[in-house]
Amino acid sequence: MFQFNKIVKFLLGLGILTFGSFLLLQIPSVQDRLLDNAIQNLAQNNMPKEDSLSAIVCGSRSPLPHSSRDEACILVIAGKNIYV
Repeated sequence: MFQFNKIVKFLLGLGILTFGSFLLLQIPSVQDRLLDNAIQNLAQNNMPKEDSLSAIVCGSRSPLPHSSRDEACILVIAGKNIYV
């Protein structure tokens, strides 16, 4: 009986939380705030710094060998120098 009460309370709380979230998402100012946060998170400056070290995997080889694919390689960018 105790376990059943815990489950009912949990489901009731989850339902209230879901309904409250749904109501909050109908308010235009809340929608604007969520959209602003999403845009800021998506548009971060991920460009490497001038004095940074970057590595990029290039080539088309897969883990399983195939005669029509080139070897995999690593492209390293160190400042203004590029190494393959």
